[in-house]
Amino acid sequence: PSGPVKVWEAKVGTGLAGVAIADGRAVLFHRERNEDRLTAFDVRNGDKLWTAGIPTSFRPGIIDDDGPRAVPTIHDDAVYAYSADGKLICVGFKDGEKRWVRKTHTDFGADGGYFGAGTAPWVEDSLVIVNVGGNKKRAGIVAFKADSGETAWTATDNQASYSAPVAVTIDGTRHLLCATRLKFVSLDPATGKERFQI
Repeated sequence: PSGPVKVWEAKVGTGLAGVAIADGRAVLFHRERNEDRLTAFDVRNGDKLWTAGIPTSFRPGIIDDDGPRAVPTIHDDAVYAYSADGKLICVGFKDGEKRWVRKTHTDFGADGGYFGAGTAPWVEDSLVIVNVGGNKKRAGIVAFKADSGETAWTATDNQASYSAPVAVTIDGTRHLLCATRLKFVSLDPATGKERFQI
């Protein structure tokens, strides 16, 4: 049979998240035992460059896989990842050094969704924006300061979906577009001010 030649492989834990690749590194978010791990590999040979972990007690309600669902986001010198149990973690891209962690389900009263949290973080200027789903605390969408993890703004009373936010410029106006569980929303990415919901 013909096809691509396998260059390398690595034994990893559980999860449904794909890899994020930048500057010769592949970063995978996966679970080993009771820890969610970000692991960076050299894309040329599969050498493990670093691993950073956070404890997890997530148990799936519908499917068997208990690992992370969302692809990590690489931006500048940082990696941002959102775990199935709603932890947002920031580590250094070059060394995996942990910078900060936020427990969004606890902080904003979000439920775990049907399959656990599964939205990739979006980085916009100095903010990391996540479809958190804290609908009872008006924190459906939350922006965190990229350098510290502090809350910058919260918006909407919508529950979360598995869709990542995305920002686009339309007619000179920057829109943060979010598909939440039941609505399609546009926000000002700098302030969280709502422009419309459908």
